[in-house]
Amino acid sequence: MGDLKNSRLRQLPSVNRITSLIAESGFPAERLSVLKKCIQVVLDRERSRETDAIILCEREIVLTVLKEFANQSRSPVMPVINATGVVLHTGLGRASLSQRAQDAVAIAANGNSAVEYDFESGGRGDRQLETRRRLVTVTGAESSFVVNNNAAAVLLAVAGLSAGKEVIISRSELIEIGGSFRIPDIIQLSGARLVEVGSTNRTRLNDYRRAITDNTGMILRCHASNFRMEGYTEEASSKDLAALASEHDIPFVDDLGSGSVVPMEQFGLGSITTFQQSLKAGAHVVTGSGDKLFGGPQCGIILGATQYIDRLGHHPFARASRIDKLSLAALNGTLDDYLSGSMGWKNIPTLRYLSRNRDELKALAEDLRNQLSVCINDGIEVNLMDSLSEIGAGSLPKEKLETVCITVRLASNEMLMDLALRLRNCRPAIIGRISEGVFLLDPRTLELSDFPIIVAKMVDAIEMLAR
Repeated sequence: MGDLKNSRLRQLPSVNRITSLIAESGFPAERLSVLKKCIQVVLDRERSRETDAIILCEREIVLTVLKEFANQSRSPVMPVINATGVVLHTGLGRASLSQRAQDAVAIAANGNSAVEYDFESGGRGDRQLETRRRLVTVTGAESSFVVNNNAAAVLLAVAGLSAGKEVIISRSELIEIGGSFRIPDIIQLSGARLVEVGSTNRTRLNDYRRAITDNTGMILRCHASNFRMEGYTEEASSKDLAALASEHDIPFVDDLGSGSVVPMEQFGLGSITTFQQSLKAGAHVVTGSGDKLFGGPQCGIILGATQYIDRLGHHPFARASRIDKLSLAALNGTLDDYLSGSMGWKNIPTLRYLSRNRDELKALAEDLRNQLSVCINDGIEVNLMDSLSEIGAGSLPKEKLETVCITVRLASNEMLMDLALRLRNCRPAIIGRISEGVFLLDPRTLELSDFPIIVAKMVDAIEMLAR
């Protein structure tokens, strides 16, 4: 048995052989020293295996080394080309920032910036003064406050306005937000007491009315953007809930989740309440995410009546959930896009991707397909295929968008998996998807500047697979 294992160990390729194979694919010369350490780790791992488990295939060893290299050199902020067609891909950072937002971040990151500085007095200023001015102009709200994400926005709203009191909410809205954060847990953490009304599928205005007591702190409505309830359903309108809350001198807080300021109907999507619509309906406080349909950085946007927003701004949680200067800069840059004209939203990648129609997507797909066809061997099939894109991040979860994808067909599903792995390990990483026996690139979430990079990396990856 020992002789058999020694014989198989002698068949393992050398470090230099594996280095040479990987270097031929255009591997960065400056990273070869790190690569050799990864090769040594993989080979040592093989030597410790049982005799029959030792990998002798050079191609498999190369793939294993590339995985090891990726694990050791992976950064949490690696650049990625999103070819999945998922517009708000949570794993890839959700909304891509506009050029204005990127420029604003670069300025804020390059040394000091006037985050809380008053140029008139020379003393400390209001961190959110300029952001508030922009948000009020864009949404029509009386005032605003911004925190680091929407879960924090909801927590601050409940804690700041209803701590020690009761919060009335429909049973149908006791949702779980991403990461296992549940609305009942947030309400408990805030120091308020949850009062459920109605049933899972039907909650009427009178259900809320009967639940109001002298200890009621607010009426809360939470978005259902992670799911959709259909069939025998009923819910009270924002206008009626706002009127009922005002009648009893308590706030109606409307958590929209996705935080849109542009109606989604114009993109052929289903209806989703915008910040403006909720405020117009009479909501006293409205919350939403900055990095979903709003198209900006991660943050929680709180809009509403000055009397309530001022209270939230002075609550201890406001300090604990404060938005940092880079996110604040990106938010202001995004708001400047909205303020740049009636079509300023087209500068925001998220909204531009959502607005792409089938004709535009087909033209983009044909362009990329033609570039790939010129460069890839004749034996590789590169075609177009009708498919569906997703919005992602729990925004309009049942909505699908028609698209036209570029497809790459290889000899086997194993080769497709290898291709996807190699593209994920490129710099920048190229993330596509495998479906119906082909590798798909969805142009909905691509920029024209991505095309040359995709072509070059795809050619390298396929050439390596052919060896």
